[in-house]
Amino acid sequence: MRTAMIESAIRMELYRNGPCALRALIKRLPQFSWSEMFAVIDGLSREGRLVLHRTADYDYEVSARPIPSASCEQLDAVMEEVLR
Repeated sequence: MRTAMIESAIRMELYRNGPCALRALIKRLPQFSWSEMFAVIDGLSREGRLVLHRTADYDYEVSARPIPSASCEQLDAVMEEVLR
């Protein structure tokens, strides 16, 4: 359950604000630990649902693959639950 909440929070953050550095993404979601975030991001990347690009400053840029609008509405609902 917690993994699903973290995944939804990550994906929603990326869809709302676009690609960002891994460090910045982790800072934007302080309710989750670094290790929880990393594990979920790693899994999503391996599944092809997130894209990681290494940057010149030894960080990674995280970006999301497009999803259908119906899925965005579902993510919005889950994100509202996470933020409560």
